[in-house]
Amino acid sequence: MGNIKDRIKDIKEYFVGMKVENVDGYDFIYVTVKFPYKWKIDKNFCEQNGITVIDDNEKGYYHFCAVIDTGFDAIFDAIDNTIKKMLSAEERVKLLKEKILELQELFEDDSISTERLKNYMFVYKPKKKTIKSVPEEKEITTNLDNVVENNGQNTSNTNNSENNE
Repeated sequence: MGNIKDRIKDIKEYFVGMKVENVDGYDFIYVTVKFPYKWKIDKNFCEQNGITVIDDNEKGYYHFCAVIDTGFDAIFDAIDNTIKKMLSAEERVKLLKEKILELQELFEDDSISTERLKNYMFVYKPKKKTIKSVPEEKEITTNLDNVVENNGQNTSNTNNSENNE
């Protein structure tokens, strides 16, 4: 549980105001923020934490509210969650645009033959996943992992536990 002053300071760029209001005998906490126009709220995250979001999309204002018993930390957690997700999404879009420009430059380079461009492969090599069975701790490698390790060449030599049994 954080200090409310610190929580406000953490979101100061977006923070508009906060109030406690009694509605039909129930005290509600409202925290109002202003987010960039295209930002989206993870309403599932909010609902799971007892938070309701009232939005005014035309102006970018969002009112995160909950019964006072839910606590202000839950509201600030929902706001923090939105900020982190949306900043991450913006960073991903920026990176995608940079990579598109890099590819565009590559394909516009006349010194690279069309045949060579046709044969370019973009490789994403995820971390190798291992699954341990209980009680025996035996490593399982999927056929896909072997294809990736062999630079796209499918080999018949797999270490899949289903093939070994």
